[in-house]
Amino acid sequence: MKFFTFLVILLFTVFSLSASQSSLFSYNADELEAQFQELNELENNIQNSHDLNYDNLIGSGVCLNNSSTSGIESSSFSIDDMDWGAFAWGFCCCPIGFFVVAINDEKTNDQKLSYWIGVGVNVALNAISTPFVYRSYY
Repeated sequence: MKFFTFLVILLFTVFSLSASQSSLFSYNADELEAQFQELNELENNIQNSHDLNYDNLIGSGVCLNNSSTSGIESSSFSIDDMDWGAFAWGFCCCPIGFFVVAINDEKTNDQKLSYWIGVGVNVALNAISTPFVYRSYY
């Protein structure tokens, strides 16, 4: 019976991982080309201008801020983006929250990141408090 349970869990894990990897490396070619075009403009401005400074660069119309917030390049997660329900799943009930939030395709990246932040806070607080608890017993 243990072998059968292990086999079912192993097959479930393999199929769930293989199903989610199809969109892992997808990209929009037009958006990528537009970003490279902006980089080419910046490179041309730098090569053609010998007295280049920040004010001249901004005045030439080159935007130095990346306004794209999709996929891996979105690194502007703030406290306003925190989903407190997903954080609570990670902080209070990590094993069940893994199935409810982390591997759920209907959840957004902000919700999944909030879950992992909750897990990290739980682990950090347990690592800090556990020595004090064991010290009181001995």
